[in-house]
Amino acid sequence: MQRKSEKPKIKDIIKIPNILTSIRILIALTIIALFFTNNHIWLVKWLFVIGILTDTLDGNIARLFNQKSRLGVMLEPIADTLLVAGTVLFVTFRLDLPKLIFLIYVAVVFVGFLGIVFVYLIRREWFADKLVVSEIAIVFVYATGIFYLFGLPYKNYLALFTIGFGIAALIDLMIKLKKFKGRAKFKLEKIQNSKDFKMLN
Repeated sequence: MQRKSEKPKIKDIIKIPNILTSIRILIALTIIALFFTNNHIWLVKWLFVIGILTDTLDGNIARLFNQKSRLGVMLEPIADTLLVAGTVLFVTFRLDLPKLIFLIYVAVVFVGFLGIVFVYLIRREWFADKLVVSEIAIVFVYATGIFYLFGLPYKNYLALFTIGFGIAALIDLMIKLKKFKGRAKFKLEKIQNSKDFKMLN
């Protein structure tokens, strides 16, 4: 878990990884907006590619140049969630991606959002457990988006893997949150049973 530290600083905003992550958020919102207007598939194609590039670069730059920040930890899951949501929404209802993928990833996004809120309310910190299965699922969403947007072959087979990893990510996320809830309950009981706590009461 990411421990509570100082609040995001103004100087963190101008760090390259955070700028790239912010660009990804804008790209995702643009894709969602384009869904509600005309198709503009050609524009969505290249916005999506740029969005994937920012996702690849921001984390690597942060690690290589020691530009990690609390703001980056906060923005990263928001950017990833919006890009996945925008992509799945557009490709499902404009390019006939199986609607089961849409339903699964809506559930993943919903549970993930509730998880982040739940963790923050309890611990006043951002949920930052390593979610390997979710990261793999995101890669498959990105790949499926590319295959459908550019009309590449075998896209339907790739969609099946995306469904599988989406279900696995949902289950993994729920297990992680359940374990976190158990750890939080244990720590609360430990505090309540401590001598200092009893003295206060």
